[in-house]
Amino acid sequence: GRARGRGGGGAWGMVWTLGVLTGLIFVIVMLAGSLKRVQEAEIALAYNPIEKKLGEDVYSVGLHAGSPFFRFIKFPSVYTTLYYEDEKCVSKDGIMVTLDVQYQVDQGRVRDLVAQYSTAEKHVQILYWAIQSGVHNTCSQFLITEFQEERGRVQDSLLAKCRAKAESLMTQVIDVQ
Repeated sequence: GRARGRGGGGAWGMVWTLGVLTGLIFVIVMLAGSLKRVQEAEIALAYNPIEKKLGEDVYSVGLHAGSPFFRFIKFPSVYTTLYYEDEKCVSKDGIMVTLDVQYQVDQGRVRDLVAQYSTAEKHVQILYWAIQSGVHNTCSQFLITEFQEERGRVQDSLLAKCRAKAESLMTQVIDVQ
């Protein structure tokens, strides 16, 4: 037989190798764009920005596959605290009082939350100011001595007002301190 020279076989091998490498890179990029993680304290709804389509399923902790380059719109799945340090409520006699409000979003209405607020950050901003208005109103009805001597009654009143404000925002207020 004849020895093979440096003819078309080498060029074909190069083309084949480049094709395989290009295909492999494409698969890796598509896989990387199709996997997203939901952290332990989150729930999420898939959103496809290319099709501008919101998913139906709510995802909890773990690594999840979706359409290429989808993203998750995430909300907290645990109790979260709003801190009212700068916007203090003022008692009837003019004394500043700081409060913390613990809440949790309605996990059965995540799709509604996304449709209404787009992101958890926007929801928290609106929730913060809605509850703040209730806190200001309620704090101004009590003297500072009532905050100390009748803590249960004052706290129940604050909790009821905060719950009323948060309910329409698909959120449950758990505690006020």
